[in-house]
Amino acid sequence: MKIALDLFPILLFFAAYKFASIYEATAVLMAATVVQSLLMYRLDGKLATMQKVTLVLIMVFGGLTLALQDDRFIKYKPTLL
Repeated sequence: MKIALDLFPILLFFAAYKFASIYEATAVLMAATVVQSLLMYRLDGKLATMQKVTLVLIMVFGGLTLALQDDRFIKYKPTLL
């Protein structure tokens, strides 16, 4: 179950990227990561440090990508992780 939850945002990102632009895919990734974090918190009662870091990085770099319409920011996230 947890493996499926871990892959959920990534799969949705790639599906959205295939059918739309990087900006729509980034918005989908941000929303899916928030949902994933909420579900993980409900299941475990806490979030692991890596989940918190991932959530923050996706929200910051995803927000910059959408606000500035520059896809370089979302591409930084895997490098930083």
